[in-house]
Amino acid sequence: AMASLSILLGMAILALAVKSAALKSFFGFNGPGDLTIIPVLLFVISYGSILQAPLESGISRYFERQADREALELTGDAASFISCEIKLHGINKADLLQSPFLHWWYGSHPAALERIRVGEEFAANHPKPAQEKTDP
Repeated sequence: AMASLSILLGMAILALAVKSAALKSFFGFNGPGDLTIIPVLLFVISYGSILQAPLESGISRYFERQADREALELTGDAASFISCEIKLHGINKADLLQSPFLHWWYGSHPAALERIRVGEEFAANHPKPAQEKTDP
């Protein structure tokens, strides 16, 4: 849905830009049918997608954090959550200490250390009751 909205917004901006007299004279094209607009469109689309990445990544991380909290609440099993995160990042060969800036810009999921910390906080705030031993 976010990608669709981005595309629609980008198309609206491009439609306005193509009709702009200042841009027409600056780039030297006559209108929407002029082929000289193609490099300009490619430039705008490329840099537009780069510039909107932090917004899209931030929204994705927000929903992933909600999913993590829901998983912990439903299962109540923080130990498995933490173990799963460690295993996933080992299998994916992900960098546990990645650049905060690059993660902010491109990271679609919360960082591994953040997810592990959330699991640890959940475990500390929701201790499991001691299980009674039963004799067979």
